[in-house]
Amino acid sequence: MTKLWTSFRNWIKQHTPSLLEELEDAASQWDIKEAEEELETTFPDDLKQFLMEHNGGQVSNGLIGNWDLLSLDEMVEASFDMDEHVEDGDFGSNQRPESPEVKGMWWNPNWIPFASSTNGHFLCLDMDPAEKGSSGQVIAYFYDSGERPVLANSLKDWFEHTIKALEEGKITANWSEELKEWRFSHPGFLLFED
Repeated sequence: MTKLWTSFRNWIKQHTPSLLEELEDAASQWDIKEAEEELETTFPDDLKQFLMEHNGGQVSNGLIGNWDLLSLDEMVEASFDMDEHVEDGDFGSNQRPESPEVKGMWWNPNWIPFASSTNGHFLCLDMDPAEKGSSGQVIAYFYDSGERPVLANSLKDWFEHTIKALEEGKITANWSEELKEWRFSHPGFLLFED
């Protein structure tokens, strides 16, 4: 994961240099353990390694496409907020059509949000997949749709694919003088074609 972070930081330095200062310092093992206890789960090793490089990073229009990386505190807060929506019945029966990889729930308390968009969507690690899914797979949660696509088999795979798309120029960023922010050419940043 250190090698991937180095590649990502190098891309930022070359293409969106002001975003580098938006990356937070590393999380400690103690910070991670505390978050695991609060969420009553065990993080996959790649998430721990990811956070021990940078504990989140946010800007007004997203750090990667329109996605911000959540800190441990923000992960816990987002999880608790979503669990509360389920308990309050905001999602009705909390049922949605099941797919072979993702269980048929509007929100599953065993999803760990690690990134959020400016309009309320999350990227999550699915720690409770359906029969043909894999534990730790990256899925997208859309607040206004029951669709839960699987984006990668793991956080490492997702990050690697994301960096590859950046380095190959499949996704670019340009500074908007009018908005005073970086604008990505592929803001959704979800599914890539090889």
